Amino acid sequence: MESEMNLNAFLDKFDQLLYEMGYAPTTLNHYGIPCRQFREYCEERSITAFSGKLAHHFLKEHYGVTVYTRENLTSTKKNAIRAVNALNDFYQYGKYKRVYLRKKPVVLTEHYQKMLDEFREYSLSRNRSKAIIYRNTNMLRAFFVYLEGIGIGACNKITPQIIHGFMDSLKQFCTRTVATNNSMLKLFFHFLADKGYSDTDLTECLPHIRCYRASLIPSVWKKEDVEKLIGAIDRGNPCGKRDLAILLLVIQMGLRASDIRNLKLSNLKWSGNHSSSTVELTQSKTGEILSLPMPPDVAVALVDYLKNGRPKSEASHVFLRHNAPHNPFAANNGLNNIIFRLAGRAGIKFTCETKHGMHSLRHTFATNLITNGVSLKIASELLGHRSTLSTDVYIKTDISMLRTCALNPAEVIPR
Repeated sequence: MESEMNLNAFLDKFDQLLYEMGYAPTTLNHYGIPCRQFREYCEERSITAFSGKLAHHFLKEHYGVTVYTRENLTSTKKNAIRAVNALNDFYQYGKYKRVYLRKKPVVLTEHYQKMLDEFREYSLSRNRSKAIIYRNTNMLRAFFVYLEGIGIGACNKITPQIIHGFMDSLKQFCTRTVATNNSMLKLFFHFLADKGYSDTDLTECLPHIRCYRASLIPSVWKKEDVEKLIGAIDRGNPCGKRDLAILLLVIQMGLRASDIRNLKLSNLKWSGNHSSSTVELTQSKTGEILSLPMPPDVAVALVDYLKNGRPKSEASHVFLRHNAPHNPFAANNGLNNIIFRLAGRAGIKFTCETKHGMHSLRHTFATNLITNGVSLKIASELLGHRSTLSTDVYIKTDISMLRTCALNPAEVIPR
């Protein structure tokens, strides 16, 4: 949209947009008050055209905050920040995206931003999944911030000492996180060599980090806690109907949060009776097609949500936000807030050692498969794993099976 527009006409169109997006009268008023004050602010200064800079000046002068302020905010100031973000979105994109940064964005130098963009394209050309590319670019951005912080302005200035210093700065993280950063740097250094940005093979400077798969034990929920979680859902509420369908897709089908978030209406293959309905999708992590039978409880929950809970929308995604505008979940939303909210309502207590996000419910599904005698091959197929090597980790969570492997001390300890 971003073109010269009469200020009053612009604000009138913005008011109409919010109304069409389905906001409640109270919410419209929350946006309307700062917008009316902004209109008066401009009239007093004889300003007739909107600009993002102008809106930021108004926010600073009238409310004493910026869009990045997060401390000591009254509800009035929060509403003003939301209004300015919305006005800027409408000015730039012709719509209200409703997704904005909660902290100041990391602004890289032109050189490092160019490297980041090219590395992203390089990763795509090597058929890396979107999830892996997203993770790697975030870690690479942190590496670039580190380089800028120590005065290194270009990738051809990277030395073994700098690499060792960066890896040493990660020592407060767990071994797996350090190993993941190490793998990212290895790929990035291959990219520098392939593109001719470096004459030195920097991969030789990276440490060898041992990260034993066998040392990992997945976090698994107790059966009674899963029942409490489901029992805490308000099934008469549209949002509750959505949350129930989402949780059952993980608990009874083992889907990843990313696949649930991206699930489309076209992925639901309905039959005359729900017993033979299926979910067919392309996995976000692996890019491979997964087709699973839809358990009756899941089918009933999905039908109830789609008929009685899902907001009216032209969006192709199954699950939508229930606050206007009714958009799909953001790409980095792990859906964990659903668990945290329901767990608090159900009185479920977590320890700091226990993982309790959405993926831990997938671990629980996988463990139940193994405990109930499902073969590794079948479990691997149901989980969408490429290899049973990714599935055998769940054997360690089946205590009854592990007991059969126990040795008799009398047989192995010499007398």
